[in-house]
Amino acid sequence: DEGIQSQTLIDTALLPQSKKAIETGQPVEEIRKVTVEGKRRAMRLCVFPITGGTGGFALDEEEHQQVRADLDIQKRTHDATLDHVSDGVIIFDSKKQIVFSNAAVSELFKIDPAKLRRLSTHGEFLDHLRERNRLIVVDVYAAWRAEELSQYESLAELPEAMWTLTGGRTLRVTKQRHP
Repeated sequence: DEGIQSQTLIDTALLPQSKKAIETGQPVEEIRKVTVEGKRRAMRLCVFPITGGTGGFALDEEEHQQVRADLDIQKRTHDATLDHVSDGVIIFDSKKQIVFSNAAVSELFKIDPAKLRRLSTHGEFLDHLRERNRLIVVDVYAAWRAEELSQYESLAELPEAMWTLTGGRTLRVTKQRHP
């Protein structure tokens, strides 16, 4: 309170952020480790321009950072588990980007794992399978592909499908929305 009343600079370590906020006219944020009541805590520091200088505040991010670290561990464990499943699993996000594929996908479709990592979208994945004759045979590929990709916009339950591939192999394709 005293610092606010006297308009005192409370922490000289924030001078570069204050200067940047004044120069850009935009808030400047960063996360720093700060000692609070004798404990190191992750704090989100925000400095913003105001008439006559800058203002700022700090938010405790320690719990948020711990939750993020725990979630990262859970995701790595989840991915490692799926990588040991013998069924092919490929996960696309809401932007149709490939976010995970297990080793079985590479084996099932005979795609080099490095090539699979370079295929970034669901559409590119389907196109690659079609080019290599490893996809369901349909009369009008463009329409079928558009229907497959349109399911991202639909809130309806995702249909299960049976794909008969070139060569007679049949796959059961199940779909599940991924958060």
